[in-house]
Amino acid sequence: MAYMGQLPSWIQRIPHFDWLMHFLLLGGLGFGLHKTLREKNFRFQRWLLPIGPCVVSVWSVLDESMQLFSPNRVFSPADMIANLLGIWLFFVVNVQLQKRKAVL
Repeated sequence: MAYMGQLPSWIQRIPHFDWLMHFLLLGGLGFGLHKTLREKNFRFQRWLLPIGPCVVSVWSVLDESMQLFSPNRVFSPADMIANLLGIWLFFVVNVQLQKRKAVL
């Protein structure tokens, strides 16, 4: 809807709604993909990285960057930061919950 300029006008009246939705939707997407892939990782040099959050992070950066070429959208570094914070905070919370569950 955003790319076609069809977002409802009432959304703009909610403070920071855009950032909140970027945070929650992309965080949820990263979490969901991570769980769907059964928390699989890949090795990048010395690091073991989770596939789901990495794929969603790359996709979100590309999506936000493509907005530079859309007449109905505006590139926003703040939106990109909200996306990445959501993705990785959801991942960290999941890891912490898994650790806590393992202790019990």
